[in-house]
Amino acid sequence: MAKKSLFKKRKTFNYNKYFILGFIIIIIILFFYYYPNRAYFEIPDFNGTYYIVPEDKGGEKIINQDKKGLHLSNPPVDKIEIFKDPTLKFSIQVYTSDDYDVIKNMIKSMMNSVDSIFSSDDLYVAVLKHNFGNEFFLLYKNFNSRNEALDHCDKYVYFLDNCIIVNVQNLE
Repeated sequence: MAKKSLFKKRKTFNYNKYFILGFIIIIIILFFYYYPNRAYFEIPDFNGTYYIVPEDKGGEKIINQDKKGLHLSNPPVDKIEIFKDPTLKFSIQVYTSDDYDVIKNMIKSMMNSVDSIFSSDDLYVAVLKHNFGNEFFLLYKNFNSRNEALDHCDKYVYFLDNCIIVNVQNLE
């Protein structure tokens, strides 16, 4: 009887798969060799004028040249009476606004609430002057150092979500 093997070995080698794989590798190498670091597009240099400022205005007055900011309807700080305390160093920021009346109303509501823990000696108002107007800070308590203010925040300040310590001497 003749033996029949269940598994026949192929003696032919499949060159097609290796030829296609080698061809793809050669194409990738050629692509990176001939096209290294090419920009997708280039913007040419512009040597012309972007805008022209007329020298002769024709007698017309240009309005709003002295405007430096956006909040120009607010009164200047000089007309608002804010006592500047030179001993005020570090404080906890409660609220900020560019409108002083909002800060005044906030102080009144904090002082007049039923379960008020605030004393009028513990609340301060500071001003940050900049080109866009004035920023008014409602501050709580005075501390000698930032660490002392942070410790007080961690232990006693429950009415704020997160404590921001303000160096009041740097606001000027």
